[in-house]
Amino acid sequence: MAFMEGFSSTGANERVREPRQRTLIRAKMSGERLHETEILVRNVSHFGICATSRGSAPERGETVTIDLPSGETYVGDVRWVDGLNFGVMLKQELNVRQLGVTTQRRNEKLSQSIDWLVDQRFEIKPVVDKSKLRPV
Repeated sequence: MAFMEGFSSTGANERVREPRQRTLIRAKMSGERLHETEILVRNVSHFGICATSRGSAPERGETVTIDLPSGETYVGDVRWVDGLNFGVMLKQELNVRQLGVTTQRRNEKLSQSIDWLVDQRFEIKPVVDKSKLRPV
């Protein structure tokens, strides 16, 4: 039996959650009652952002504006709050792929230095018994 796309297989009219893209991006958020505050975006989807606030968390139902380092600005409604963690349902679509490319480009130098350290740490060095080598 085929199920309608976007709904759960239980038959309930619950929306299936969009796949999330993990990320760690510093951004700025402002809201109806909040002044500009720093947040850490933990994961994103096409119409959602999960983040952690460094200061005050927004309230459920509050409309917030999120400014990403790429210069893009998104507006959305806070759907849930758990301590300083919260989720925002965006009013316009977020280009997840482009955000990933921008983040990757911005962190390229850091990534290269980490790759070098990982390569150095896990370099495979063959163990050779020199007594078994034939003379050349």
